[in-house]
Amino acid sequence: MKSTHRRSRVLSTAVFGAVLALGLTGAVTNTASAAERKPPTSGFRACYDLNCTKRIEEGKAFNANGDHGITRVRITRVSSSGVSLSVSGPNMSASCSGSPHLNCTINGLDIWTTSRRGDTAVFHIWP
Repeated sequence: MKSTHRRSRVLSTAVFGAVLALGLTGAVTNTASAAERKPPTSGFRACYDLNCTKRIEEGKAFNANGDHGITRVRITRVSSSGVSLSVSGPNMSASCSGSPHLNCTINGLDIWTTSRRGDTAVFHIWP
């Protein structure tokens, strides 16, 4: 009777260890795939981590990695009278504008423009 109890205890410990190992591996794999997610618009991959300098056209938008609570950035206006953009994320949205150039900080993220041409402007985004 003792050996049967001991075998079943060893077997249940082995099964629990295997389940635990599979569970941990799955969690690490899921986390890695979430971290490797890229924005669908390939032209804005450099800005996904909210650290870039890029010429962006009015009306364009790109996804962000969620740092600073921001998951989406949209350029709402680029004209001779000024520049404006809006950002959004879970439970937040904000916008800023400037004339002749944009210079603002949203949730600790600095955003400014250095030049405009037609309906495009060079945006600098810096965490």
